[in-house]
Amino acid sequence: MSLEATTITEFPNNTFSTPITDLNLLKSLVIYGPNSSGKSNMYKAMRFARWFILNSSKDLQAREKIDVTCFKFNTETFYEPSFFEFEIIVGDTNYRYGFKVDSNIVHEERLYYTKKHKEYPLFIRTGNDIIIEDKFDIAPQIKNLTRDNALLLSVAAEFNSKVATRIITKMKSLKFVSGNQDESNIAQTARMLESPKYSRILKDFILNAGLGFSDIKSEKLKWSDKDYKKLNIPKEYIAHLERTETFSVSTSHQVFDNKNKPVDIIYFDLLQNESLGTQKFISLAGPIIDAILKGGILIVDEFSSRMNPILCEAIIRLFNSNENNPNNAQFIFVTHNTVFINSTSQIFRRDQMVTFKKDEYGATNIRTLYDMRVRKDASFEKKYLDELSEVAPNIDISHHQLSLFEEKDLD
Repeated sequence: MSLEATTITEFPNNTFSTPITDLNLLKSLVIYGPNSSGKSNMYKAMRFARWFILNSSKDLQAREKIDVTCFKFNTETFYEPSFFEFEIIVGDTNYRYGFKVDSNIVHEERLYYTKKHKEYPLFIRTGNDIIIEDKFDIAPQIKNLTRDNALLLSVAAEFNSKVATRIITKMKSLKFVSGNQDESNIAQTARMLESPKYSRILKDFILNAGLGFSDIKSEKLKWSDKDYKKLNIPKEYIAHLERTETFSVSTSHQVFDNKNKPVDIIYFDLLQNESLGTQKFISLAGPIIDAILKGGILIVDEFSSRMNPILCEAIIRLFNSNENNPNNAQFIFVTHNTVFINSTSQIFRRDQMVTFKKDEYGATNIRTLYDMRVRKDASFEKKYLDELSEVAPNIDISHHQLSLFEEKDLD
């Protein structure tokens, strides 16, 4: 799955140039595919790889299991390690980094950089054999400090390697949001609403969405002795609760009298009184603004669930805009809503529209509409729906004698 822009000319604002000659990147990707086509597995795989790169040297103990899943639909891969690879641009350098792991050890790990269209290794690890080139700024003894279940890149960053630290920092800018877990995502928005650095722009972003309230505020909650006693919380958990940030987010609404004159303001608790769509948008607001301001990469699974398509389109256009996205943040999202690729929307280029399709052997194939040679003037929505119809469900139970079932049978 690539954010490298092709040579097509439509929607030039949807791309940005890089320090690498003749390499332009896309500001957004929309991912489509039927249920069980592998979209969520891609999301999980990228999320695992990011976590392992950032944390394997410090969060895993010796001989601790690695939480990775193999490809189980083939006898040849069932017991084989899984391979992950990223190609990223950091500053003016193009890096390619990959590793192969199973639940016990790192089998392979490789880091390359490109200079004048030619690729050079920085280190190559095969089992216990690690070859480190001079351009990779770490002491040779560091390879002896790298456990079997940890990545050399992660260890190198711990020992202040400039190259490793740059790559790790870039990987930190890759953020994941599940569109079905609003409560866990709202915490970031709540923290940013309390921050003098972010609160103004975040409030403007939320209030301009036209969700029916005139203000939004966040309050950090503090646990008291009364709370502990009331909830009968064991002493061993109290220290954990005191370290955990808990927020209350509320929205203000106008109260009117019987002549429709404003007389008061009432505050609603976001999670108790606002709609699921409003909760979803506010939960995404923090990560969106964070990515826009820092030039990060935001990946959202089930992006459009519970939100109306006009609001979703406004978010997409925010990322594709030159004015609103000066730091070239990138947005990748998964959706089933085809309104974003119909002939009237005019949001995406053909290389920004990605389809996931599982073959008869259980493997996912990933293609863009550009790869599929779909014409510029074709109906993208129709093309996608035609593909979906190939795996259309045949839900029919009419051949059963349904009339024989009585209420007591159903109970």
